[in-house]
Amino acid sequence: MEQKYIIGLVVISFILTNAVAYLDEGLRNFDYLNHLGDWIALIMYTTAFLVIPLLLFFGVRKKLNNRFAFSLFGFVPTVLLILLQLS
Repeated sequence: MEQKYIIGLVVISFILTNAVAYLDEGLRNFDYLNHLGDWIALIMYTTAFLVIPLLLFFGVRKKLNNRFAFSLFGFVPTVLLILLQLS
């Protein structure tokens, strides 16, 4: 059961990381996906953005009814980074 939620957190982290990379390129295109080094960086950033939500997910254990929803608060710094890049 937990595996489904962890996969969901990984997918959300990957999507948010792509949004950050898309906005950070300056050209607002997906050319960064054409190079192996950029894929490696994308995976590293996905992992870095995933640390806080996973810590929240496993930190609260069975204390909350909906640990997955609580762990989504871990993506707040990533969303703030996206909003900062949009301004």
